[in-house]
Amino acid sequence: MKIYGPPGLKKLVEVFDSAYDYGLLEQPFPTEIVEIEPGKQFDILDLVKAKTFSTPHTDESCAIRIEDESGSLAFSADTGYSTNLGVFSRGVDVLLIECSFIADKPVQIHLNLADIEQIARFAKPKNIVLTHLYPEWDDVDASALVAGLKVDCDVMIAFDGLAVAVSGETET
Repeated sequence: MKIYGPPGLKKLVEVFDSAYDYGLLEQPFPTEIVEIEPGKQFDILDLVKAKTFSTPHTDESCAIRIEDESGSLAFSADTGYSTNLGVFSRGVDVLLIECSFIADKPVQIHLNLADIEQIARFAKPKNIVLTHLYPEWDDVDASALVAGLKVDCDVMIAFDGLAVAVSGETET
């Protein structure tokens, strides 16, 4: 198993591992941590290409775009708004992206629905899957909020067990 992440990931995993002697990398199969600099392209497998993009959250925060002959996916964990994130994600089949806040955001290092609309204008993805929803999402009609977005693609709220085919088909 290869674990890809930003510079410093190996040290971070080692610190967590040593704190409670988890044995995280002691698996019945080979494991390897591969640190990737932002902006680099690399192969995950022979026909699976990936590239990273530095996102505005922490110094090591990155988005990743993964492509093969069947399609493409862009994933951004915690991030603040970035037009360039939309450009980086342009034309993907699935954009998996955080949307911590609905409207008002007390910090600029996370996204809200207005940010998602703006990023979607640049990315023009076939599908968007919103994840990393903060507790303010718990007591609202998320489906109605998503239906009101001004975007030219399908938007879904992530949930445990959601499966999204990179070709654009959705299963539950």
